[in-house]
Amino acid sequence: MLKNLSLIPGILLIVCLQSAALHSQCLIAPAPPACTGTEALAVNGESLNTGITRWLYGAAATFDNLTLNGGTLIVCGNLTIDKFTFSSGTLFVLPGASLIIGSGIGTTLQLQGGCYVYNYGTVTVYRNLSLDNAYVSAAQPNIFINATAASVLDISFNWFVINNPWSWFVNYGKASFHGIITDPLSSPGSVCLGDKSQTYQTVLINNAVNAYATPSGFSCLSVNEHSYLCNRITADPGLYACLSAAHITDSSCMVSAGKTNAWGNAYVMKNCSGCAALALLPANTDNSQVRTVQPRPFASQPTYPVAYPNPFTDHFYVSLPPGHADAAIVITNTPGENISPAAINNNGKGLLQIQFRRPLPPGLYIVQINTGKAVFVQKLLKK
Repeated sequence: MLKNLSLIPGILLIVCLQSAALHSQCLIAPAPPACTGTEALAVNGESLNTGITRWLYGAAATFDNLTLNGGTLIVCGNLTIDKFTFSSGTLFVLPGASLIIGSGIGTTLQLQGGCYVYNYGTVTVYRNLSLDNAYVSAAQPNIFINATAASVLDISFNWFVINNPWSWFVNYGKASFHGIITDPLSSPGSVCLGDKSQTYQTVLINNAVNAYATPSGFSCLSVNEHSYLCNRITADPGLYACLSAAHITDSSCMVSAGKTNAWGNAYVMKNCSGCAALALLPANTDNSQVRTVQPRPFASQPTYPVAYPNPFTDHFYVSLPPGHADAAIVITNTPGENISPAAINNNGKGLLQIQFRRPLPPGLYIVQINTGKAVFVQKLLKK
């Protein structure tokens, strides 16, 4: 299995991308090239054919049009391209740099095959963006990687479409869309979400089995209005689905096909205000930091709340960080149904005891701890 897969522009890598994305880790972008300010500058109206590399640095620039046709564009500063054509090639946006793609040509920017985007900065797109099936193949995939925790992709008012088995979107940072559409031909893991990444959508449309993957760590997927799920969205328990109070899940197409469990192994959080408010605690957080198993605060309190013991039997405790005497507690099962405790007893010194009216079925539960400053989310196992 490939552990550290990087796509290097100009070198043909015939690999099992689908397997790597789904079972190992999300694809990793190559290191960004250096930008010294002495390289050949891109100019307005240019066509970057195979073998041609151009940079953009210095003062902010606005181009009427530019074509990437097998070449490489490296954005080191702030660039706006109104009419951008991307038939093949490689696009880097460096840390601290920004690229704005306008709506100057039609309604959709098509990445047709052999297109690689590595965003270390900020990319804003005012058109629909399609990782298209026009010329794509296993040897000529479409890859878009939001490369680091500082990377930002903003397509808030338009669609992002994956319609073939050789296209992948990877998010390690923050990405916002009107919606992502994963068509039936999309591969498992075609949307791969890195640890602590945030992905926002107004409308989510999924037609491919396990299209979303969180192969390591935790990721947050926030959906504001509707999710139309015609296939199971994920097999990974590291995906936290943060659904607004007004959100509606429509999986009628799954039900009519005799399928159930549209969210798969995702942890569904309803009435969720957004990824930015969540702090995902380690899955193995337990009472190992407590000097005694008796109900009392941690001897050396961490700066975040912790639910313990993990696993628990008939009740558990929440130890709050210093300066917090109380918190709002929401408990859900994995399908996202609220579990109402019989009582939350507060000792007034930052320790809450959560008791239940009747024994809970064994399994995994999600504890949301709202301190007023942040919402902390922790998995808890019931024996």
